[in-house]
Amino acid sequence: MSESNFYDFVAIDFENADNSQFACQVGIVVVRNRKIVEEIEYLIQPPGNKYGKIQMQIHGITPEKTKNLPEFDEIWVKIKPYIENQTLLMHNASADLSILLKTLFHYFIPEPKFKCIDTCEQIGKYKLDVLAKAFDVKLLKHHNALDDARATTEIWLKHCDGYKHADFDVIKSDSHKNNYDLKRVDSDLFVKDLTLCSNINNPFYDRSVVITGDFSIPRNQIAKLLKSMGADVNSSISKRTNFVLIGNNPGTVKMDTISKLKHNGYNINLIYEDDFNDIISGNNTSDYHTEKEIKKNLKISLTHIYDSDNKFMIDLNKINLFANKEFYVGENLKGNRNYIYQLIGYLGAMTNEDIDQNTNIILLSDNTIYNIKNECFDETVEYIQNLYNSNKSVNLTFKFISEEDFMEYYRNRVEGLFFDDFTVKNTYNRYLESII
Repeated sequence: MSESNFYDFVAIDFENADNSQFACQVGIVVVRNRKIVEEIEYLIQPPGNKYGKIQMQIHGITPEKTKNLPEFDEIWVKIKPYIENQTLLMHNASADLSILLKTLFHYFIPEPKFKCIDTCEQIGKYKLDVLAKAFDVKLLKHHNALDDARATTEIWLKHCDGYKHADFDVIKSDSHKNNYDLKRVDSDLFVKDLTLCSNINNPFYDRSVVITGDFSIPRNQIAKLLKSMGADVNSSISKRTNFVLIGNNPGTVKMDTISKLKHNGYNINLIYEDDFNDIISGNNTSDYHTEKEIKKNLKISLTHIYDSDNKFMIDLNKINLFANKEFYVGENLKGNRNYIYQLIGYLGAMTNEDIDQNTNIILLSDNTIYNIKNECFDETVEYIQNLYNSNKSVNLTFKFISEEDFMEYYRNRVEGLFFDDFTVKNTYNRYLESII
Protein backbone atom coordinates (compact mmCIF):
# COMPACT_ATOMS: atom_id res chain seq x y z
CA MET A 1 0.00 0.00 0.00
CA SER A 2 1.39 3.41 -0.95
CA GLU A 3 2.07 5.98 1.76
CA SER A 4 -0.69 8.21 0.41
CA ASN A 5 -3.24 5.47 1.13
CA PHE A 6 -2.13 5.45 4.75
CA TYR A 7 -3.28 9.05 5.03
CA ASP A 8 -6.28 8.99 2.67
CA PHE A 9 -9.01 6.70 3.93
CA VAL A 10 -12.52 6.46 5.36
CA ALA A 11 -12.76 5.18 8.94
CA ILE A 12 -16.05 3.39 9.53
CA ASP A 13 -17.72 1.70 12.48
CA PHE A 14 -21.05 -0.12 12.76
CA GLU A 15 -23.13 -1.03 15.80
CA ASN A 16 -25.42 -4.04 15.48
CA ALA A 17 -28.95 -4.46 16.78
CA ASP A 18 -29.00 -8.15 17.75
CA ASN A 19 -27.40 -11.52 17.08
CA SER A 20 -28.58 -11.33 13.47
CA GLN A 21 -25.95 -8.56 13.15
CA PHE A 22 -28.12 -5.99 11.38
CA ALA A 23 -26.76 -2.44 11.51
CA CYS A 24 -28.45 0.08 13.83
CA GLN A 25 -25.79 2.82 13.68
CA VAL A 26 -22.92 3.84 11.43
CA GLY A 27 -20.15 6.34 12.06
CA ILE A 28 -17.92 7.61 9.24
CA VAL A 29 -14.76 9.76 9.39
CA VAL A 30 -13.21 10.88 6.09
CA VAL A 31 -9.47 11.57 6.08
CA ARG A 32 -7.62 13.26 3.24
CA ASN A 33 -3.89 14.01 3.45
CA ARG A 34 -3.77 13.28 7.20
CA LYS A 35 -6.68 15.63 7.99
CA ILE A 36 -10.23 14.80 9.05
CA VAL A 37 -12.37 16.55 6.44
CA GLU A 38 -15.82 15.11 7.16
CA GLU A 39 -17.72 13.23 9.85
CA ILE A 40 -21.08 11.49 9.41
CA GLU A 41 -23.28 9.54 11.79
CA TYR A 42 -26.65 7.83 11.26
CA LEU A 43 -28.93 5.85 13.51
CA ILE A 44 -30.62 3.10 11.49
CA GLN A 45 -33.86 1.25 12.12
CA PRO A 46 -33.00 -2.48 11.96
CA PRO A 47 -35.46 -4.96 10.34
CA GLY A 48 -38.57 -5.11 12.48
CA ASN A 49 -36.90 -2.57 14.82
CA LYS A 50 -35.72 -5.59 16.84
CA TYR A 51 -32.88 -5.39 19.38
CA GLY A 52 -31.08 -7.87 21.58
CA LYS A 53 -30.76 -7.12 25.27
CA ILE A 54 -26.98 -7.46 25.38
CA GLN A 55 -26.57 -5.17 22.35
CA MET A 56 -28.73 -2.49 23.96
CA GLN A 57 -26.63 -2.74 27.11
CA ILE A 58 -23.45 -2.29 25.07
CA HIS A 59 -24.34 0.70 22.88
CA GLY A 60 -27.46 2.15 24.51
CA ILE A 61 -29.49 2.25 21.28
CA THR A 62 -33.10 1.13 21.80
CA PRO A 63 -36.19 0.55 19.64
CA GLU A 64 -37.61 3.86 20.90
CA LYS A 65 -34.65 5.72 19.42
CA THR A 66 -35.02 4.23 15.94
CA LYS A 67 -38.73 3.49 15.53
CA ASN A 68 -39.33 6.51 13.28
CA LEU A 69 -36.00 6.42 11.46
CA PRO A 70 -35.22 5.06 7.97
CA GLU A 71 -33.98 1.52 7.43
CA PHE A 72 -30.61 0.62 5.95
CA ASP A 73 -31.68 0.63 2.29
CA GLU A 74 -32.50 4.34 2.56
CA ILE A 75 -29.31 5.12 4.49
CA TRP A 76 -27.25 3.15 1.96
CA VAL A 77 -27.91 5.73 -0.76
CA LYS A 78 -26.23 8.31 1.48
CA ILE A 79 -23.23 6.28 2.66
CA LYS A 80 -22.44 4.22 -0.46
CA PRO A 81 -20.04 6.87 -1.90
CA TYR A 82 -18.02 6.69 1.33
CA ILE A 83 -17.60 2.90 1.00
CA GLU A 84 -17.53 1.88 -2.65
CA ASN A 85 -14.03 1.99 -4.19
CA GLN A 86 -12.63 3.50 -0.98
CA THR A 87 -9.89 2.42 1.43
CA LEU A 88 -11.77 1.67 4.66
CA LEU A 89 -10.16 1.80 8.09
CA MET A 90 -11.75 -0.41 10.77
CA HIS A 91 -10.89 -1.66 14.22
CA ASN A 92 -11.59 -5.41 14.27
CA ALA A 93 -12.72 -5.37 10.64
CA SER A 94 -14.24 -8.86 10.71
CA ALA A 95 -16.98 -7.68 13.10
CA ASP A 96 -17.87 -4.54 11.10
CA LEU A 97 -17.69 -6.33 7.75
CA SER A 98 -20.02 -9.02 9.06
CA ILE A 99 -22.58 -6.37 10.04
CA LEU A 100 -22.23 -4.57 6.69
CA LEU A 101 -22.45 -7.68 4.51
CA LYS A 102 -25.33 -9.32 6.38
CA THR A 103 -27.32 -6.09 6.25
CA LEU A 104 -26.60 -5.67 2.53
CA PHE A 105 -27.77 -9.25 1.90
CA HIS A 106 -30.99 -8.62 3.80
CA TYR A 107 -31.91 -5.72 1.52
CA PHE A 108 -30.74 -7.40 -1.71
CA ILE A 109 -28.03 -4.75 -2.14
CA PRO A 110 -24.96 -5.85 -4.15
CA GLU A 111 -21.69 -5.97 -2.22
CA PRO A 112 -19.49 -2.97 -3.12
CA LYS A 113 -15.77 -3.16 -3.85
CA PHE A 114 -13.34 -1.57 -1.39
CA LYS A 115 -9.96 -2.03 0.28
CA CYS A 116 -9.64 -2.50 4.02
CA ILE A 117 -7.10 -1.64 6.74
CA ASP A 118 -7.67 -3.38 10.08
CA THR A 119 -5.97 -1.74 13.07
CA CYS A 120 -6.21 -5.03 14.95
CA GLU A 121 -4.02 -6.67 12.30
CA GLN A 122 -1.67 -3.72 11.89
CA ILE A 123 -1.18 -2.70 15.55
CA GLY A 124 -2.40 -5.58 17.70
CA LYS A 125 -5.54 -7.41 18.75
CA TYR A 126 -6.48 -5.12 21.61
CA LYS A 127 -9.82 -3.62 22.55
CA LEU A 128 -10.38 -0.15 21.12
CA ASP A 129 -10.68 1.55 24.50
CA VAL A 130 -7.43 -0.05 25.69
CA LEU A 131 -5.63 0.96 22.47
CA ALA A 132 -6.97 4.53 22.74
CA LYS A 133 -5.66 4.81 26.29
CA ALA A 134 -2.24 3.50 25.25
CA PHE A 135 -2.01 6.01 22.37
CA ASP A 136 -3.36 8.89 24.47
CA VAL A 137 -6.43 9.23 22.23
CA LYS A 138 -9.68 10.52 23.67
CA LEU A 139 -12.56 8.07 23.26
CA LEU A 140 -15.63 10.02 24.35
CA LYS A 141 -18.22 7.23 24.30
CA HIS A 142 -17.09 3.72 23.50
CA HIS A 143 -19.60 1.86 21.27
CA ASN A 144 -20.94 5.07 19.79
CA ALA A 145 -20.17 4.47 16.11
CA LEU A 146 -18.84 7.95 15.33
CA ASP A 147 -16.73 8.16 18.50
CA ASP A 148 -15.26 4.74 17.76
CA ALA A 149 -14.51 5.68 14.13
CA ARG A 150 -12.88 8.94 15.25
CA ALA A 151 -10.71 7.20 17.87
CA THR A 152 -9.69 4.55 15.31
CA THR A 153 -8.68 7.37 12.95
CA GLU A 154 -6.53 9.16 15.53
CA ILE A 155 -4.85 5.93 16.68
CA TRP A 156 -4.02 5.01 13.08
CA LEU A 157 -2.62 8.43 12.19
CA LYS A 158 -0.39 8.37 15.29
CA HIS A 159 0.73 4.84 14.46
CA CYS A 160 1.60 5.79 10.87
CA ASP A 161 3.53 8.82 12.09
CA GLY A 162 5.68 6.55 14.26
CA TYR A 163 4.21 7.69 17.59
CA LYS A 164 6.90 6.95 20.17
CA HIS A 165 4.91 7.33 23.36
CA ALA A 166 2.39 4.49 23.06
CA ASP A 167 2.12 3.07 26.57
CA PHE A 168 2.14 -0.67 25.99
CA ASP A 169 2.36 -1.22 29.75
CA VAL A 170 -1.20 0.16 29.85
CA ILE A 171 -2.20 -2.35 27.19
CA LYS A 172 -0.67 -5.17 29.18
CA SER A 173 -2.25 -4.20 32.47
CA ASP A 174 -5.71 -3.35 31.05
CA SER A 175 -5.81 -6.53 29.02
CA HIS A 176 -5.43 -8.52 32.21
CA LYS A 177 -7.73 -6.52 34.48
CA ASN A 178 -10.25 -9.32 34.57
CA ASN A 179 -7.77 -11.69 36.13
CA TYR A 180 -7.87 -15.40 36.61
CA ASP A 181 -9.42 -15.22 40.07
CA LEU A 182 -12.49 -13.39 38.71
CA LYS A 183 -12.99 -15.81 35.81
CA ARG A 184 -12.07 -19.20 37.25
CA VAL A 185 -14.67 -21.82 38.17
CA ASP A 186 -13.65 -24.73 40.44
CA SER A 187 -13.85 -28.08 38.65
CA ASP A 188 -16.19 -29.59 41.28
CA LEU A 189 -18.83 -26.97 40.38
CA PHE A 190 -19.17 -28.59 36.95
CA VAL A 191 -20.58 -31.74 38.58
CA LYS A 192 -24.37 -31.63 38.88
CA ASP A 193 -25.81 -32.46 42.31
CA LEU A 194 -29.61 -32.22 42.50
CA THR A 195 -29.60 -33.14 46.21
CA LEU A 196 -28.28 -29.66 47.09
CA CYS A 197 -31.41 -27.90 45.84
CA SER A 198 -34.16 -26.99 48.31
CA ASN A 199 -36.52 -25.52 45.69
CA ILE A 200 -36.97 -27.71 42.63
CA ASN A 201 -39.34 -25.15 41.11
CA ASN A 202 -36.61 -22.63 40.34
CA PRO A 203 -35.82 -22.17 36.60
CA PHE A 204 -32.29 -23.59 36.86
CA TYR A 205 -33.20 -26.92 38.45
CA ASP A 206 -31.81 -29.78 36.31
CA ARG A 207 -31.05 -27.35 33.48
CA SER A 208 -27.76 -26.87 31.61
CA VAL A 209 -26.26 -23.41 32.27
CA VAL A 210 -23.12 -21.78 30.79
CA ILE A 211 -21.51 -18.60 32.18
CA THR A 212 -19.61 -16.12 29.99
CA GLY A 213 -18.35 -12.56 30.46
CA ASP A 214 -17.50 -10.35 33.41
CA PHE A 215 -19.82 -9.85 36.39
CA SER A 216 -19.93 -7.75 39.54
CA ILE A 217 -19.05 -10.89 41.54
CA PRO A 218 -16.57 -13.70 40.68
CA ARG A 219 -17.79 -16.45 38.37
CA ASN A 220 -16.94 -19.04 41.01
CA GLN A 221 -19.53 -17.45 43.32
CA ILE A 222 -22.12 -17.45 40.54
CA ALA A 223 -21.39 -21.11 39.76
CA LYS A 224 -21.83 -22.01 43.45
CA LEU A 225 -25.23 -20.31 43.51
CA LEU A 226 -26.26 -22.11 40.34
CA LYS A 227 -25.14 -25.50 41.65
CA SER A 228 -27.05 -24.94 44.89
CA MET A 229 -30.16 -24.42 42.74
CA GLY A 230 -29.65 -27.78 40.99
CA ALA A 231 -28.14 -26.36 37.80
CA ASP A 232 -25.88 -28.42 35.57
CA VAL A 233 -23.07 -25.85 35.13
CA ASN A 234 -21.09 -26.37 31.92
CA SER A 235 -18.07 -24.67 30.37
CA SER A 236 -19.17 -24.95 26.74
CA ILE A 237 -22.37 -24.29 24.80
CA SER A 238 -24.13 -27.07 22.90
CA LYS A 239 -27.54 -27.99 21.53
CA ARG A 240 -28.49 -29.13 25.04
CA THR A 241 -27.73 -25.79 26.72
CA ASN A 242 -30.82 -24.30 28.35
CA PHE A 243 -29.42 -21.00 29.66
CA VAL A 244 -26.41 -18.81 28.94
CA LEU A 245 -25.69 -16.25 31.67
CA ILE A 246 -24.04 -13.31 29.89
CA GLY A 247 -21.95 -10.58 31.51
CA ASN A 248 -19.90 -7.74 30.03
CA ASN A 249 -17.32 -8.68 27.37
CA PRO A 250 -18.68 -12.19 26.76
CA GLY A 251 -16.47 -14.74 25.02
CA THR A 252 -16.42 -14.31 21.25
CA VAL A 253 -16.41 -18.06 20.57
CA LYS A 254 -19.37 -18.61 22.89
CA MET A 255 -21.36 -15.77 21.31
CA ASP A 256 -20.60 -17.13 17.83
CA THR A 257 -21.76 -20.57 18.94
CA ILE A 258 -24.99 -19.08 20.30
CA SER A 259 -25.60 -17.26 17.01
CA LYS A 260 -25.06 -20.44 14.99
CA LEU A 261 -27.36 -22.52 17.20
CA LYS A 262 -30.07 -19.87 17.15
CA HIS A 263 -29.57 -19.59 13.37
CA ASN A 264 -30.32 -23.33 13.23
CA GLY A 265 -33.46 -23.01 15.35
CA TYR A 266 -32.25 -23.91 18.87
CA ASN A 267 -33.96 -21.56 21.31
CA ILE A 268 -31.26 -21.11 23.95
CA ASN A 269 -32.34 -18.70 26.70
CA LEU A 270 -30.01 -15.73 27.17
CA ILE A 271 -30.10 -14.08 30.59
CA TYR A 272 -28.09 -11.27 32.11
CA GLU A 273 -26.90 -10.32 35.59
CA ASP A 274 -30.09 -8.37 36.37
CA ASP A 275 -32.18 -11.39 35.30
CA PHE A 276 -30.02 -13.67 37.43
CA ASN A 277 -30.49 -11.41 40.45
CA ASP A 278 -34.26 -11.49 39.87
CA ILE A 279 -34.27 -15.27 39.84
CA ILE A 280 -32.16 -15.79 42.98
CA SER A 281 -34.35 -13.19 44.71
CA GLY A 282 -37.45 -15.15 43.78
CA ASN A 283 -38.88 -12.42 41.53
CA ASN A 284 -40.70 -13.24 38.27
CA THR A 285 -39.20 -16.73 38.16
CA SER A 286 -42.10 -18.01 36.05
CA ASP A 287 -40.89 -15.75 33.21
CA TYR A 288 -37.69 -17.77 32.93
CA HIS A 289 -38.98 -21.35 33.05
CA THR A 290 -38.12 -23.51 30.06
CA GLU A 291 -38.48 -27.13 29.02
CA LYS A 292 -35.43 -29.24 29.79
CA GLU A 293 -35.15 -30.59 26.24
CA ILE A 294 -34.19 -27.90 23.74
CA LYS A 295 -36.24 -28.49 20.60
CA LYS A 296 -35.50 -27.13 17.18
CA ASN A 297 -37.87 -24.37 16.15
CA LEU A 298 -36.34 -23.02 12.94
CA LYS A 299 -37.98 -20.05 11.26
CA ILE A 300 -36.53 -19.53 7.79
CA SER A 301 -35.41 -15.93 7.25
CA LEU A 302 -33.53 -14.00 4.57
CA THR A 303 -30.44 -14.43 6.72
CA HIS A 304 -30.64 -18.21 6.21
CA ILE A 305 -30.98 -17.83 2.46
CA TYR A 306 -28.25 -15.25 1.93
CA ASP A 307 -25.82 -16.21 4.69
CA SER A 308 -22.49 -17.30 3.18
CA ASP A 309 -22.88 -20.72 4.84
CA ASN A 310 -26.21 -21.39 3.11
CA LYS A 311 -26.24 -19.42 -0.14
CA PHE A 312 -25.16 -21.27 -3.28
CA MET A 313 -22.41 -19.06 -4.69
CA ILE A 314 -22.33 -18.59 -8.46
CA ASP A 315 -18.93 -18.69 -10.15
CA LEU A 316 -19.24 -17.87 -13.85
CA ASN A 317 -15.63 -18.90 -14.45
CA LYS A 318 -16.48 -22.54 -13.77
CA ILE A 319 -17.93 -24.50 -16.67
CA ASN A 320 -20.60 -26.33 -14.67
CA LEU A 321 -21.33 -25.76 -11.00
CA PHE A 322 -24.27 -28.13 -10.78
CA ALA A 323 -23.11 -31.47 -12.21
CA ASN A 324 -24.24 -34.43 -10.06
CA LYS A 325 -26.05 -32.12 -7.62
CA GLU A 326 -29.57 -32.95 -6.41
CA PHE A 327 -32.17 -30.16 -6.43
CA TYR A 328 -35.39 -29.66 -4.57
CA VAL A 329 -37.48 -27.08 -6.42
CA GLY A 330 -39.96 -25.05 -4.38
CA GLU A 331 -43.49 -24.05 -5.34
CA ASN A 332 -44.88 -20.80 -6.83
CA LEU A 333 -42.27 -20.37 -9.57
CA LYS A 334 -42.69 -17.40 -11.88
CA GLY A 335 -42.20 -19.59 -14.93
CA ASN A 336 -43.12 -23.09 -16.05
CA ARG A 337 -41.89 -25.77 -13.63
CA ASN A 338 -41.18 -28.37 -16.31
CA TYR A 339 -38.78 -26.02 -18.10
CA ILE A 340 -36.88 -25.51 -14.84
CA TYR A 341 -36.58 -29.30 -14.48
CA GLN A 342 -35.27 -29.58 -18.03
CA LEU A 343 -32.72 -26.79 -17.49
CA ILE A 344 -31.50 -28.51 -14.32
CA GLY A 345 -31.18 -31.78 -16.23
CA TYR A 346 -29.13 -30.15 -18.99
CA LEU A 347 -26.55 -29.32 -16.30
CA GLY A 348 -26.14 -32.97 -15.32
CA ALA A 349 -28.08 -32.41 -12.10
CA MET A 350 -31.11 -34.21 -10.70
CA THR A 351 -34.40 -33.17 -9.11
CA ASN A 352 -36.28 -34.77 -6.25
CA GLU A 353 -39.84 -34.14 -5.15
CA ASP A 354 -38.74 -34.30 -1.50
CA ILE A 355 -35.87 -33.02 0.62
CA ASP A 356 -33.68 -35.80 2.00
CA GLN A 357 -30.09 -36.45 3.03
CA ASN A 358 -29.03 -36.36 -0.63
CA THR A 359 -30.41 -32.88 -1.30
CA ASN A 360 -27.66 -30.40 -2.19
CA ILE A 361 -29.57 -27.36 -3.43
CA ILE A 362 -32.99 -25.90 -2.70
CA LEU A 363 -34.23 -23.63 -5.47
CA LEU A 364 -36.65 -21.09 -4.03
CA SER A 365 -39.04 -19.15 -6.19
CA ASP A 366 -38.74 -15.38 -6.21
CA ASN A 367 -42.30 -15.31 -4.89
CA THR A 368 -41.28 -17.41 -1.88
CA ILE A 369 -38.33 -15.13 -1.14
CA TYR A 370 -40.61 -12.10 -1.35
CA ASN A 371 -42.97 -13.80 1.12
CA ILE A 372 -40.10 -14.57 3.52
CA LYS A 373 -39.01 -10.93 3.40
CA ASN A 374 -42.52 -10.00 4.52
CA GLU A 375 -42.63 -12.81 7.12
CA CYS A 376 -45.40 -14.58 5.23
CA PHE A 377 -44.46 -18.27 5.04
CA ASP A 378 -45.85 -20.21 2.07
CA GLU A 379 -46.10 -23.97 1.60
CA THR A 380 -42.45 -24.35 0.53
CA VAL A 381 -41.09 -22.63 3.64
CA GLU A 382 -43.48 -24.49 5.93
CA TYR A 383 -42.41 -27.79 4.36
CA ILE A 384 -38.70 -27.03 4.95
CA GLN A 385 -39.32 -25.83 8.52
CA ASN A 386 -41.53 -28.78 9.49
CA LEU A 387 -39.10 -31.31 8.02
CA TYR A 388 -36.11 -29.71 9.75
CA ASN A 389 -37.76 -29.23 13.14
CA SER A 390 -39.24 -32.73 13.31
CA ASN A 391 -36.04 -34.58 12.42
CA LYS A 392 -33.03 -34.38 14.74
CA SER A 393 -30.71 -35.77 12.06
CA VAL A 394 -31.52 -33.07 9.49
CA ASN A 395 -29.23 -30.04 9.46
CA LEU A 396 -29.01 -27.01 7.21
CA THR A 397 -26.34 -28.60 5.03
CA PHE A 398 -28.06 -27.78 1.75
CA LYS A 399 -27.57 -24.53 -0.16
CA PHE A 400 -30.27 -22.09 -1.24
CA ILE A 401 -30.44 -20.53 -4.67
CA SER A 402 -33.13 -18.16 -5.88
CA GLU A 403 -35.05 -18.60 -9.11
CA GLU A 404 -33.62 -15.24 -10.26
CA ASP A 405 -29.98 -16.22 -9.57
CA PHE A 406 -30.41 -19.60 -11.26
CA MET A 407 -31.85 -18.02 -14.39
CA GLU A 408 -29.14 -15.33 -14.38
CA TYR A 409 -26.58 -18.15 -14.37
CA TYR A 410 -28.37 -19.70 -17.35
CA ARG A 411 -28.56 -16.37 -19.17
CA ASN A 412 -24.80 -16.05 -18.96
CA ARG A 413 -24.44 -19.59 -20.34
CA VAL A 414 -26.76 -19.33 -23.31
CA GLU A 415 -25.53 -15.86 -24.28
CA GLY A 416 -21.88 -16.97 -24.12
CA LEU A 417 -19.82 -16.63 -27.29
CA PHE A 418 -19.17 -20.36 -27.67
CA PHE A 419 -22.52 -21.75 -26.54
CA ASP A 420 -24.44 -23.19 -29.49
CA ASP A 421 -26.79 -25.79 -28.01
CA PHE A 422 -30.10 -24.95 -29.69
CA THR A 423 -32.15 -27.28 -27.43
CA VAL A 424 -30.94 -25.61 -24.25
CA LYS A 425 -31.43 -22.11 -25.66
CA ASN A 426 -34.92 -23.02 -26.81
CA THR A 427 -35.91 -24.35 -23.36
CA TYR A 428 -34.42 -21.27 -21.68
CA ASN A 429 -36.41 -18.95 -23.98
CA ARG A 430 -39.60 -20.96 -23.44
CA TYR A 431 -39.15 -20.57 -19.70
CA LEU A 432 -38.86 -16.79 -20.12
CA GLU A 433 -41.98 -16.74 -22.28
CA SER A 434 -43.89 -18.72 -19.61
CA ILE A 435 -43.29 -16.17 -16.86
CA ILE A 436 -46.59 -14.78 -15.68
